[in-house]
Amino acid sequence: MQGAFEITGCGGSRSGRCVRQMTMQAPIPWNPLTNPHALLGDAGWANYKVSSDVLLQQPGYVQIIGRATSQRLFDPGALNAYYLRVQNTGAWSLLRNDVSKVVTTLRSGTVAPLGPSWHNLALTFSGTAITAQIDGATVATLTDAGRSAGQVGFGTSQGATAQFDNLSITAVTGPPPPSSSAPLVGVGSGRCLEVPGQRQINGTPLAIWDCNGGSKQDWTQLSNGALQVYGSKCMDVLGHNTAPGATVAIWDCTGGANQQWRVNADGTIVGVESGLCLDVTGARIGNGTPVEIWTCNGGSNQKWRC
Repeated sequence: MQGAFEITGCGGSRSGRCVRQMTMQAPIPWNPLTNPHALLGDAGWANYKVSSDVLLQQPGYVQIIGRATSQRLFDPGALNAYYLRVQNTGAWSLLRNDVSKVVTTLRSGTVAPLGPSWHNLALTFSGTAITAQIDGATVATLTDAGRSAGQVGFGTSQGATAQFDNLSITAVTGPPPPSSSAPLVGVGSGRCLEVPGQRQINGTPLAIWDCNGGSKQDWTQLSNGALQVYGSKCMDVLGHNTAPGATVAIWDCTGGANQQWRVNADGTIVGVESGLCLDVTGARIGNGTPVEIWTCNGGSNQKWRC
């Protein structure tokens, strides 16, 4: 994507052949110009360590990519993924991107400048636990529920003819990835819970609508209890509000208690932080009726089926 990754003789006094990003200038784009990357592997890979030797041959950055899944049509930079990115200056960052191109810096710091020599970058994923390493030293450990599975990849800044060698992908222990996505259908209304207008902006309130099979109606429960849509946004009680009537919307997945839900056998979906039920406001059944949290009362407007 937006570059040319080819096999060539290794640089940096290394023998053999390596993968190199070959373009030294930005292409003429048909769509939004983003920086070069190449993906490989299976979108269902969940718990693994990916590592690669890297050689940065010009000023700029080089990065490895993990848990890459969906990408917005005709916009290569709108990719659900994690990145471990290192600049030639030694500044590094662990990033999470999404299909809206909202890039979140999860951790950052500085190591010694890279210089014209080989280095190793590694990312390890086990459930929500993520570890980043540079030259074998751990630079970040954290938990993040934003991505649960996906491919691996390489990337560079524009014009950086970086090289990659000794790619390694190793399975690690961890919980299984979430089950397949499915719509949540309100028992009282027969309509699906959706993100209106297929918007992906943080704070967009949820509502019910005729079931149409769109991605805005596909929900996946993650291992931490979060209910995820678009592979990057989670069902969120805005502002950690725990009062009846609080708004339920989408937000970047953070792992917070306001994004954790218990899906019960009786069809209720209960917020972990509030103890209140996911409720179709006023028991209305019309398209566009918003949802909220409310005191659990056994009503059909508080029951859902997949």
